[in-house]
Amino acid sequence: MRFFHSIIVLLFSISTGSAFLLYGCNLSENLCDNDESCYPDGVFGQCYSSESGSPEPTVLDNLDDTQLELLKLELTRLAAKDKDWGDEETQCVLAYFKMSMFYQLQYDPDFCQVRKPANVWALIQLIDTGLTEDPTILDEDVNPENVTDEDMAQIIEQLKEPSLPTEEDIEEALNAQNEDVDDEILDQYVQAVVNNENPDFSELSDGQLNILIGRLVDLKKNVENEEAQLLTGDGEQEMAVPLDDLEERGEQAILKKDIEQVGEINQGLDNTEHKIVKGRKDQVVTRVDANRVYLKVHLKNEDQLMPLIEFLQNTIAIPNNLYFDDFQFENGQLSMRISRFEGAKPKADKRIDSVEGVASAVYKRRKDIARLSGADVRETGIGSGEDGSLPVESSERDWLLMPVLFVCAFTVTALGLVAAVQIARSRRHYKDNIQQIAEQLDGKNSFAYQDLCRQRADGGRASKSSSTSSWCEETAVPTIDISTGHVVLNFLQEYLSEPTKIEAQWNGIKDYRNEERTKTKAEKFASQNRTILPFDDNIVDIDGKTAENEDFYLNASFIYDDDPRQAVYIAAQTPASSQIAAFWQTIWQHGVCLVVNLSTPEECKQEKNYWPDTGSEVHGAFEIHLVSEHIWSDDYLVRSFYLKNLQNSQTRTITQFHYLSWQKESTPTSAKSILEFRRKVNKSYRGRSSAVLVHSWDGSGRTGVYCAVDVLCARLLRGIRQIDVVATVEHLRDQRDGMVATGDQFKLVYGCVAQEVNHLLKSIATK
Repeated sequence: MRFFHSIIVLLFSISTGSAFLLYGCNLSENLCDNDESCYPDGVFGQCYSSESGSPEPTVLDNLDDTQLELLKLELTRLAAKDKDWGDEETQCVLAYFKMSMFYQLQYDPDFCQVRKPANVWALIQLIDTGLTEDPTILDEDVNPENVTDEDMAQIIEQLKEPSLPTEEDIEEALNAQNEDVDDEILDQYVQAVVNNENPDFSELSDGQLNILIGRLVDLKKNVENEEAQLLTGDGEQEMAVPLDDLEERGEQAILKKDIEQVGEINQGLDNTEHKIVKGRKDQVVTRVDANRVYLKVHLKNEDQLMPLIEFLQNTIAIPNNLYFDDFQFENGQLSMRISRFEGAKPKADKRIDSVEGVASAVYKRRKDIARLSGADVRETGIGSGEDGSLPVESSERDWLLMPVLFVCAFTVTALGLVAAVQIARSRRHYKDNIQQIAEQLDGKNSFAYQDLCRQRADGGRASKSSSTSSWCEETAVPTIDISTGHVVLNFLQEYLSEPTKIEAQWNGIKDYRNEERTKTKAEKFASQNRTILPFDDNIVDIDGKTAENEDFYLNASFIYDDDPRQAVYIAAQTPASSQIAAFWQTIWQHGVCLVVNLSTPEECKQEKNYWPDTGSEVHGAFEIHLVSEHIWSDDYLVRSFYLKNLQNSQTRTITQFHYLSWQKESTPTSAKSILEFRRKVNKSYRGRSSAVLVHSWDGSGRTGVYCAVDVLCARLLRGIRQIDVVATVEHLRDQRDGMVATGDQFKLVYGCVAQEVNHLLKSIATK
């Protein structure tokens, strides 16, 4: 009865909002909730909150060699399926392994190989909680049946040669696939055809092709009908049908245009208006702003608005390539416009792609919002609030699921009691069963297990000074083969081992400059240049004028690699105090989202910083607000700015990466910090198409080294099979004088590229 009572208590806690405790938090930092800690359970750690009222997790002490081998084989099998720590099957396997080892139960390797591993995982946690509170339940005499040698031999044969599916199973699976049509994929093909692209139809099945053809035919008919209506002057008539009439037939009031847009993944991000029908025929039709989200929020004072906005920008907008602007607050309702950066693509398949998704994401983070800003979010939805709104999430709806959850709780309780009796029957032949399974599983490939052990030894350490966890150090998937990589690495190491070769190359190019290009535009602003003058044909043009009615000017040059249509960098000198407004105008006008600052703090003190140390500043037509500043190491830090155009009230988020310890006309003590700095910049930049603004005091020596290293490493990742450092430096100097200023800086380029090639080869070997 105590076991039954413990399960009832646990189910009640689940129905009121708590989640099942996850395993593996020692190796995954984001696995646990904010109110949970990582409990050392003797394996990989288990998320646990002492305030939840649940008993403490069980702890496995000193696993023997047989148990460790079994765990290794299970983890290898999960890694082969590309399962991560948060996957339902991974959690089910870890929970079942831990419970079986702790209570010495007979182990079944296929226990979690079901269609819904989450159900089995939940059942295991319920049973484990009951056994923790009353371990004597396993001592009941249930007369377990002995497992004969014939039964064990049959299990081993099944592990060696899994049974093949029958013809009926194959036919049923094919019918299920035909019935489950992926509308999202078909919508993408329709959009590609409409945009005059040439999509690859080879990946579609015959059934999907037939459905796609039907949709294209229907789309063509709709377009022809709309064109005919436009020619005749008769627009589409939409009738507002009262909800009362539809409710009698079990239907929902949706207009024709709304029906045509159901299923579009980008629905709501365009600036369209949706008509929502309310009430009877004599009531008016209200309009909802489909590109806005509103929050009904309780604030003690309006000073809590800015922390709330900053939290939404950092946790929802930036990770999803969105930006929020046009904030309006009135009568306890905050609304904002949702837009996407032009040309930006989501970084992952699970990114937010709709206004409804934004509203749901805000509501899910209401506890974090209350903790950080003090604001209490009570409802979110689409629109501007008041009458013109469509609620998505509300605190009043949270209690509607309670009756359903209680019914499910009692059902699972009954299943838990049956499973507990079955587990008690399976307790015999514990050691022999584990050994036989370990011998049969394919455990030769242990790379995944070794990698997990290395991660556990490292402890997943984050930045020592940052308030958030560090970006991971992964690089892009290498496309260079091992043989080519070793050839390139040997070539670079040969030059590094004989400094006279590098010195001879430097002597041949140190005085190289392009004498055919003019600098008349920069010469007009001679007092605003330090040592380098940009060329006329790739100088960065800026719109607008200063307060003295003079043209804006910034010593900056567009730098191109292999595509003359798209600049990769904007190389610039650190702006003087009189050029700060021109600097931010450049960022806004040319869509810059990332700034790489290579000037030291001592150099920055010679002029006024173009960013505020705290709070906000106004320069020209822009208001710059410092959102955050994180120190990632002794060599560099990262700042985030909220940039607002005061002329049109549009806003953007700008990220600055500042390398602190690189003195002018010198080199850092280690190339490793430069490469780590570059990887963090590129990880933040991934998926964007605008140029990166790189600046140092004069915009030449250090700027040239960074651009040269980044260009050469990027070429390697694109599969280039040879490296020419001299030609790369000459190519950069053809676009801006002085790029790579000293022989030591030229040698640093060799060292950085060699270390990056070595890093790529290690990545290939690991995979």
